[in-house]
Amino acid sequence: MIGDRLKKLRNEQGFTQVELAKKLNMSRSTYAQYEANRRKPDYDTVELFANYFKVSSSWIIYGSKLPIPDDSKYDDLREVTLEEEYARKGLTKEMIRHYLDAAALAIEQARSMQDKKNK
Repeated sequence: MIGDRLKKLRNEQGFTQVELAKKLNMSRSTYAQYEANRRKPDYDTVELFANYFKVSSSWIIYGSKLPIPDDSKYDDLREVTLEEEYARKGLTKEMIRHYLDAAALAIEQARSMQDKKNK
């Protein structure tokens, strides 16, 4: 959930809720409600969190974990985010966009082929 990811990010930075709320120009109680999943942030607030922590808004909202096959040899990768994997491989934003565009095209083509088979 969003609150769990916010708490993880805050703890990684070593901030208290009070300190982080001050840096983000919001009250501690408002921030605490986000972290406790009692309040959902609007788009602008998600962007504020994402920009501050230098993660994607997608990671804030969905977690964007890499899909890992159900095989014990991949256990070490289960907690890797897309952003961490991209950084590990040294991919630029342009390269990431290129790969994502290629993946989207491949998915579109696969769906089209499946639709033709089903007719």
